[in-house]
Amino acid sequence: MSYNIDWNAVSAIGTCLGAMATFGACLIALWQTKIAYKKSLKIIFNDNIKLSHPSIPEEESEYVNIQIINTGNRDIVISEWAYEFKDDMKAILLVNFTKHLPTIFPITVEVDNKKEIFYEKKFFLNNVKEAIGNNEINKQKKIKFSVTDVTGRKYYFYSPQKAKYYLKLNHNQQAENEE
Repeated sequence: MSYNIDWNAVSAIGTCLGAMATFGACLIALWQTKIAYKKSLKIIFNDNIKLSHPSIPEEESEYVNIQIINTGNRDIVISEWAYEFKDDMKAILLVNFTKHLPTIFPITVEVDNKKEIFYEKKFFLNNVKEAIGNNEINKQKKIKFSVTDVTGRKYYFYSPQKAKYYLKLNHNQQAENEE
């Protein structure tokens, strides 16, 4: 028994397999390029920062802040920090008016670096009280924030405590100020 091999068929199958391998290699290369330029941030909200310096009066020394850590593969330029309310509404925090540690946007967060943005705690507590009063945030939930980069991409994060905790802190702070 003899077999006749059709070398044209073998060549066609080989060419087809080679084309599929090349296509797969192109897909992998495109995927790796996308991963290589991925933007990624880790954001940490701190609700109890105290600045200690002789030139800072005691009543102006309490702040909240965020640490923005660039865990991606390219620099990210941040254009704003905001509260996220119900119905896709937001309120931008005006950190450029912070008395001792102002931040002027936009800020660039380089790869494998972090930036910190501070906001006076008394203003933060008043903002929370007002937002709860206006039914913009739920006092039973953590407060939702966002930072937005210059391309319009939002990065969301939450306060460590529920809004009612900050409402109580605001009430206690106002009671202390009245005494």
